Amino acid sequence: MQRRSFLKKAGFGAVAGSAVLAAPVMAQANPKVSWKMTSTYTPSLPPLYRSAQTFCKMVEEASGGNFSIRLYPGGEIVPGFGVMDAVSNNTVECGHTASYYFYGKDPTFCFDTAVPFGLNARQMNAWMDQGDGLKLMRELFATRKIVNFPMGNTGTQMGVVSQGNQDARRPQGPENAHGRVRGRGVVAYGGGAPADSARRHLPVA
Repeated sequence: MQRRSFLKKAGFGAVAGSAVLAAPVMAQANPKVSWKMTSTYTPSLPPLYRSAQTFCKMVEEASGGNFSIRLYPGGEIVPGFGVMDAVSNNTVECGHTASYYFYGKDPTFCFDTAVPFGLNARQMNAWMDQGDGLKLMRELFATRKIVNFPMGNTGTQMGVVSQGNQDARRPQGPENAHGRVRGRGVVAYGGGAPADSARRHLPVA
């Protein structure tokens, strides 16, 4: 049997990403698979970067070492906010980020993450798991040739807006990617810290 691409032109594993993977590997028994994952974050942000490290370790252990993912910090392969394009264009097989950074590409990506005054961690998990949230987000990511997987949840945090200058301070995606919020992301497009970990497990493809 010929080995088929695990992604079939799909990207992400963002996080993230909301997280971003590909079609199943159909090949010889226990084929060796090696991927690259680029992250928006660096080791200087342990709560965020460590979730991707944990994911890569879990995948390798679950596959008996046959599926390895090498994690690259933001800036080593592509700039931190180039994760979505890198996965979409097959520069890397998967990525780790947070979807609201890509507001400039489509504001709908914000629904895949925590936003000010939005859902808390449990509400977001309920919407994703029971309210067709993941299904709806997959339809959006599919337009970028990406399969997204939730990979953690920091919950919502307050927004910071200058009075009288709200529009200028709104997160605008990569152009103003630091925004004012942090939250849920995806792998293979993936991101976010493992808060509320009792409820949210890391899925292994």
